[in-house]
Amino acid sequence: MVDSLENRLVDCSVSVSSDNFGCGPGGLIELAVSVVSKMRALSKSLDLKVSQESITFVGLLHSIGSIGDVDGESLLLPQDSSWHIDHGVLYKYNDAPLKLTCPLRSLFILSSFGIQMSIDEWAAIAQSMGQHREENRQYIGHESPLSLLLTTSRQWVFNDRVDN
Repeated sequence: MVDSLENRLVDCSVSVSSDNFGCGPGGLIELAVSVVSKMRALSKSLDLKVSQESITFVGLLHSIGSIGDVDGESLLLPQDSSWHIDHGVLYKYNDAPLKLTCPLRSLFILSSFGIQMSIDEWAAIAQSMGQHREENRQYIGHESPLSLLLTTSRQWVFNDRVDN
């Protein structure tokens, strides 16, 4: 998968605005590494019995859908409006890829490359945008420790950016 996606992984931004975490080339990798780091710290401090392999897997790959589709269509394109650029909006959404949430796009990409995962890993990625999202409300109170680690760590990463 990494060989096939090559520079798309490195170049991928996870945000359109320079005010947000992960905006710009390397944003996807910055997010993935930061989330894994937070997940590990949180798991250790709470003495959770979650496998390090699952933490690394979901932390690194939960937002791989930010690249777009497997055929080369990027989800985000460089902004071509100078007004938007002047206001910190450096990217715009590409209308070409099928409209999917990032978690669903991530799961599709992983399955397209035949990457197997446990149901717990699949659910953690599916719920990774948080329980405040309409599609995740049914899971409130029924999240696995892995899902809670992922959603909490993502929030922690994004809040760190806002606080700094």
